Amino acid sequence: MNTHFTKTFPILSVVLIVFTLMGCHMEHDQKIKGSQEEIVETPQNQKNTKPIDTSDWQTYTNEEFGFAMKLPGDMKKYVYTIEKNNQKRIKGSPIATLDVRYMLDHKVLQSPQQPELGFIEDMTVWYIDIIPREEYMTDFCAVNHIPLCRQGDVLGQNDTYVFLAGFVNVEGVGYLCAQNIESQSHFCRVSDIFGREDIAQIIDFTMVK
Repeated sequence: MNTHFTKTFPILSVVLIVFTLMGCHMEHDQKIKGSQEEIVETPQNQKNTKPIDTSDWQTYTNEEFGFAMKLPGDMKKYVYTIEKNNQKRIKGSPIATLDVRYMLDHKVLQSPQQPELGFIEDMTVWYIDIIPREEYMTDFCAVNHIPLCRQGDVLGQNDTYVFLAGFVNVEGVGYLCAQNIESQSHFCRVSDIFGREDIAQIIDFTMVK
């Protein structure tokens, strides 16, 4: 019996297994890298960096708090609601929030799982937090140790208030727009614009008397 072969066979087997595993690992890494490159190159991820034409946007003016901004889409389809937060408010938190809603192309069930809740006609696309100037904190979330808290960009300020860009939970519009459903194309187009990273810069937020 060839004792040399008997002794070296387990070693060769181990070497072959190691090289096989290395090859699989390298192939896996290449697939991951390729997937990452594909994600970076998709139009969906480039939408927030491309210039946008705002020449046909119209101006919304809020006389109560003294500001104006340009908005996309049909101005007749916007619904604005001021929510006051005077009671049990943490110092430095918004004293009011402007909820910017946009009319859907057609009514949808408020909850597909609970049809008894009925239909909705519009949905929030953005909001603005309004904070008393003397209370404004640049690190409000850290000071108050609030988990999952994120402050928006400062849009502007006057002698009384500081105005912050809000964030919208995409869960609500997800089932309407994630699959590029044409039935809500106008609403989803406006919602997509408000999802841009540079929305705070392109709305041309200004203070008015």
